[in-house]
Amino acid sequence: MSIKKVSISCPLSELKSKIDFEQSSKEINTQIEEVDKSIEKASEYINSIKSVIDKIRKNASHGTGMILIEEPIPKSGERSFLEKEIDRLVGFGKAYAIKEHSLDLFRIKDKLLKGITAIDGAVFCNFDLQCKAIGVIVDGQTVKAGNPGRGARYNSLVNYVRCLNSEERKANINCMAVVISEDG
Repeated sequence: MSIKKVSISCPLSELKSKIDFEQSSKEINTQIEEVDKSIEKASEYINSIKSVIDKIRKNASHGTGMILIEEPIPKSGERSFLEKEIDRLVGFGKAYAIKEHSLDLFRIKDKLLKGITAIDGAVFCNFDLQCKAIGVIVDGQTVKAGNPGRGARYNSLVNYVRCLNSEERKANINCMAVVISEDG
């Protein structure tokens, strides 16, 4: 195998494009640094979520479900999707809303966490880990075949998340469900 040496000549007229390239390289490096910082923040955030899930797992002796729903800032005078959804479920007697103060699941005391997870139903929170409702019995039209071997809690939460973004509801909202089993 032979290796060919390639030389590139650059006339003086192309020097400006090289300088622009160098500036672009600096901009690219800056963007890469910003992405690295974002990845680091995302990693810290994911670790926070894992920490809260672990804390709930240790305190929910009978297991529970946790649903995290995106809560973008609504337009002036409007309520967030999460607020409307909790009000809908409360209206049907399927949730206990936490209205005045949300509970910070990252800082919540174990004793209080044991109490709220002892209530049958899921814990609803936003992605800032602020608990907005407890004892939530999720509902929704079945949009995915279930798996009886996985249990009622799992099937209900999977179906609810899928239902939120179904053609009928068109919530188009980021959400995630976590099943914390009684057996760990």
